[in-house]
Amino acid sequence: MFDVRTEGGIAIIAMTHGNANALDIEFCNALVSGFAALRGSDAKAVVLTGQGKMFSAGVDLKRLCECVKKTTATKRKQ
Repeated sequence: MFDVRTEGGIAIIAMTHGNANALDIEFCNALVSGFAALRGSDAKAVVLTGQGKMFSAGVDLKRLCECVKKTTATKRKQ
């Protein structure tokens, strides 16, 4: 989902989540873990970049709709 490397006190996190680096829950959780892993490192700055066609297309709408449908179905059952 992403690569993390440190160069001269600068941490570089490169998103590698498909061509569009679309954000979904799993990716966001992994990204938070990546930032947390940098705690205690010698990094003084963090650069967030994207690989592929773009930095990030934003929210993965297909996955968002799936989550909304699941949540709605669960609430209807209750």
